[in-house]
Amino acid sequence: MHSSYNDKLLIQKYVGFSPKILDTQVAAGFCGYTFYVSLAQLVEDCISLKLPKTLTLSDWSRRPLTPEQIEYAIDDVRHLKAVWDVLRQKLISMGRLDWFEEEMSRLNNLDHYDESLDECWISIKEAQNLEPKYVTRVKALAQWRESTARVTSTHPSRIMKDSTLVALCLQEIRSPPDILAVQGLSAPTIAKHSEAITNVLSAAQNTPTADYVQFPEHRKQKKENIRLVSLLSLAVLYLSDKHGINRDLLVDQQELNLIANLAEEELLPEAEGI
Repeated sequence: MHSSYNDKLLIQKYVGFSPKILDTQVAAGFCGYTFYVSLAQLVEDCISLKLPKTLTLSDWSRRPLTPEQIEYAIDDVRHLKAVWDVLRQKLISMGRLDWFEEEMSRLNNLDHYDESLDECWISIKEAQNLEPKYVTRVKALAQWRESTARVTSTHPSRIMKDSTLVALCLQEIRSPPDILAVQGLSAPTIAKHSEAITNVLSAAQNTPTADYVQFPEHRKQKKENIRLVSLLSLAVLYLSDKHGINRDLLVDQQELNLIANLAEEELLPEAEGI
């Protein structure tokens, strides 16, 4: 598969089992590609074929699919084996096949997805300094967005961006028309999800005070650590570029914040001299 995150969950839901997969997107990341490299780019680079891009923005929710859409969808799988063969040889020659297999072992574990769903709201930096009642709403809406993205095989930001999500949580949403006061929601999101968004936020707004959610202190980016996080980010970029590994496979921004917070006392004195 390519970019299998959502597909794996859909197979589990509708077929009833979770297959062990090889993800060409992850393999490409260990070969120096950006983590979100398209399959079309890999097909062109690995086997010198150009795939048509005319239906990328087609409405795939409409049924029946057109013959052109079906052919386009077939192209998403027919070249995967040939692409994987090329990437596998690159991984072997670079001594990174074990790294790829270790990462796929983690991604093939369904517990990884449960943890991701539970903590997806913590990555929303705009929520770090909000009052607990608003953090409670952010957590509920972010988890709904993540679940919906998985079911519809869509990136969460395509449903709504973090800034829009937080803006919704700062309002008192009681009925679908209330969400129209918040800018940033696309017309398709409003048409498909306005009722669900309203239900999620209404429920969160009725949360008892005793059950409010606090943003974890150890996951916040402390002002005094901004410089250290910047230094760590530069180090990650240097290592990523030097070794030809996509930085997303090394560490994400939340992990950098956590490292900086945990290492504050030991590392900050040394960092002063850098």
